Amino acid sequence: MNGIIHNCTHKDSDDVHFRLTEEEMFIAIFNYIEHLFGKIKPKKLFFMAIDGVAPRAKMNQQRARRFRTALEAEKARERAIKEGKELPKEEPFDSNCITPGTGPSFSSPKSRLWR
Repeated sequence: MNGIIHNCTHKDSDDVHFRLTEEEMFIAIFNYIEHLFGKIKPKKLFFMAIDGVAPRAKMNQQRARRFRTALEAEKARERAIKEGKELPKEEPFDSNCITPGTGPSFSSPKSRLWR
């Protein structure tokens, strides 16, 4: 599930114009799960799980990577502004809300399906 959530919620690039609404993210997640369901064709049970809390060393590594990613995103945004590019009005998705110990913290009505 972690890989599905990650890939459906943000791109791994510095594209300052990329935006997804929470609804689009949930639709992408649900569509991918349906795709897997169709490929696997389970006979009795289709079980998916989200990993537990990461070990402390991995959490520290992820934290450092998130700070670096945030800094790179801010630099890309500043570069785009200097170049006169028009940025979307919506705030970009903060992938830091998907982190060990936080659980899904989306405000979308669809998020109730996670609970």
